[in-house]
Amino acid sequence: MQSYGKKTATVILSAIIAWMAVSCSVDNKSIPDPGGNIGVDTTGTIGTFFLNLTGDTSYLLTIVAVDTIVQDSLVVAGGDLTTKDQVVFSTAKAEPGTYYTEQSPPGITGAVCVFRKRIPSGFRNYPMLRGKIVISSVDPVSGVVRGNLDVNNKYVPNADKYYRLSGSFMIKLNP
Repeated sequence: MQSYGKKTATVILSAIIAWMAVSCSVDNKSIPDPGGNIGVDTTGTIGTFFLNLTGDTSYLLTIVAVDTIVQDSLVVAGGDLTTKDQVVFSTAKAEPGTYYTEQSPPGITGAVCVFRKRIPSGFRNYPMLRGKIVISSVDPVSGVVRGNLDVNNKYVPNADKYYRLSGSFMIKLNP
């Protein structure tokens, strides 16, 4: 009788594991890992990506971006068409690597990011001086750049709100 119970429990556990493995995707996209390094992009549109905004408030930004290379640096500017919030970020080079937004120690700065929060009188700029922007791949033929960012404004002087932006991006470089 006890072996029947163990066999049933093993079958049920196997079914649950199989169900979890199958359910961990959206269309053909992978669900993000717990660290938030891989964002789910179900739009399939290059130049439109999602950023999670957390901190003193929390919501999802759908960024429509304009991007280019300026003197070997990747520059991306985009905005959410609904909230009118904007994000501007740049890396020191337009090649795969990790670029830190930290302002100290000297020499570590490789990226800049500013979150522009829409307010009734215009915009409030929040420099995101902590974190990193990672370029994971650059396809020179198609011009598609893939990467992710995880930045925040913790300990930034005169910041009246704490914000953290995280998510993945896939953009096509403008000629």
